[in-house]
Amino acid sequence: MRISLFSFLYVVYICLAFFEVQALHLNIHDNDSVRSTINSMTGELMNYWNGTDHKFVASYWWLTGASMTVLLNNGILFNNNTYTDLVSESLMYNAGSDYDFEPSDEYFNLGNDDQGIWGAAVMDAAELDLKQVGDSSASWLELGQAAFNRISDRWDTVNCKGGLRWQAFPWLSGYSYKSSISNGLLFQLAARLARFTGDPKYEDWVNRVWDWSTSSGFVNSTDFSVYDGSKISTNCTVIDHSQWSYNLGVYMTGVAYMYNHTRGDNFWKDKLDGFISHATSFFMNNDIAWDPQCETTGSCNIDQTAFKGILMQSFGNAIRLAPYTKTTAAALACSGGYSGKSCGVHWSWDNGTWDGTYGVGQQYSALEAVQMLYVDNYPKLVTLSTSSDNRSNTTFGSANSTSNNYEVTIPRPTEADRGGAGFLTFLSAFLILGVSIWAIIEDEEGKIPSRNQQGETEIVEEKKDDTVMSV
Repeated sequence: MRISLFSFLYVVYICLAFFEVQALHLNIHDNDSVRSTINSMTGELMNYWNGTDHKFVASYWWLTGASMTVLLNNGILFNNNTYTDLVSESLMYNAGSDYDFEPSDEYFNLGNDDQGIWGAAVMDAAELDLKQVGDSSASWLELGQAAFNRISDRWDTVNCKGGLRWQAFPWLSGYSYKSSISNGLLFQLAARLARFTGDPKYEDWVNRVWDWSTSSGFVNSTDFSVYDGSKISTNCTVIDHSQWSYNLGVYMTGVAYMYNHTRGDNFWKDKLDGFISHATSFFMNNDIAWDPQCETTGSCNIDQTAFKGILMQSFGNAIRLAPYTKTTAAALACSGGYSGKSCGVHWSWDNGTWDGTYGVGQQYSALEAVQMLYVDNYPKLVTLSTSSDNRSNTTFGSANSTSNNYEVTIPRPTEADRGGAGFLTFLSAFLILGVSIWAIIEDEEGKIPSRNQQGETEIVEEKKDDTVMSV
C-alpha cells in the first residue's frame, strides 16, 4: 500500500484538545488559525528560554539543539524573523571554543547523540543558507563537518565489529552501550554532508553505517523496525528491542537525503517507503502518533517527551526531499498549564485532552508537528555550490580528536595512596553534603533531575506553584 505522508500528518492534527476556554483552537484550513496557533505554541516554548546561557531550562542540552531546528523552521515557513538571530547566535555559542559542539559546560556529559542532534541543527542552517550573526569564524558547513569528524572518530571496530557507543567518553555510564540514536545520527549527518558537498567520503560513511546497522540487527531491513541498541558486554548479540519514534526518525531522514542525493535511486526509495510504512503503523494509535514504549504506562521521561518531535521533522524532511511521499500534523493536546496552551506528551490521552504534563519536549514536539502542515513553503535547499558561504573543511575538528579506544592501566596503590584516598573520600562526602543542601534551598527555576540511564523513566507532573517543572 502506498503511504501518503501528508495524509498521515493531517490525521495527527485531529487530536487537538479543547480543555479550557484558553485552549488552542486550530482550523488547519484557515491560515490565520494555523499562524495564531503556532505563535501561541512558540511563545509557550520560549517561556523556557535562558538567553544568558543560550539554552532552554528544565530540559537537556540536546533538546535545545533540536529546538533550534523548530525555530529555524518557524522563520523559514512563515517568513518570521523573530528568532533567526537567536538561532544563529545560539548555534555558534553552543558549538564551543573549538566549533565542534563540545562546549566546556557539556563536555563531561557528552553523548554522541547530543552532538549529532546539534550537527543536524547546524546542517539545517547550512541548507537554508541562514545568515550568520556575530561570530562567523566558521561556516555552518564547517561546524557540521567538525561535529561529523568528532563523532565518526569514535567509530569502534574493537567491539561489535563497528558502531558508535551511546555516550562519547568512558566515564559516562552509557559508554558501554551501542545505541541506534547515535548511529542513526551519524548516518544522517553523513547523508546530509554527502548531498551538500558531493564529497564521496561522506557517501562511504553512509554505506558503512547503514551496513553495520542492518548487519548488527539494530535496523531490521525486512520490516524496518529500529531497535534501541545493545550492550558491548554481549558483543551486541543481545539487542534491546524497544522501539522509539526518534530512532526511526533519524534513520528515515538520512534515507530521504540519500534518495534526494542519488536522484531517486531505487535502493534508497525502497528504504524510505519501508520506514514510512513502519512509522505510520507502529507509531500510530487510533490514527494518532504516539510512543508506545512509554505512553502505555505513562512513564515518559524528559528525553522521551521530545521523541515524536524528531519523528515529525523526519516526515517533513521526507516530503521535501522525496515529494512523491506527499499526498498533513497536529495541534496536539495543547490546552494545559496556567496559560491553557501547554502541550502534553499523550496526544491521544483521554479523547484528546491535556494529560497534565508540560515542558520543553512536549512543546517542541507539538510545535514541529503543526509547522509541518506548511512543509510546502520550504525553499529549495542549497548545496555548497549554491550557498552564499562556500567555506568547507573536511578535516575541521579532527585536530581535536582523541583515540576512540581507551585503555586504562591502574597501578597498585601504596600506603600513601590509601591515605590520600581517605582524605579525598572525606572531602568528597563534605562537598556532596554541601551541594545537596544547596540544591534543596536553591530556587527551582531551571533545575532538572539527573538524566536517567538507558531504560529508566520518570513522570513529570504539574504543580500549582511558580516552578517550571517538578518531578
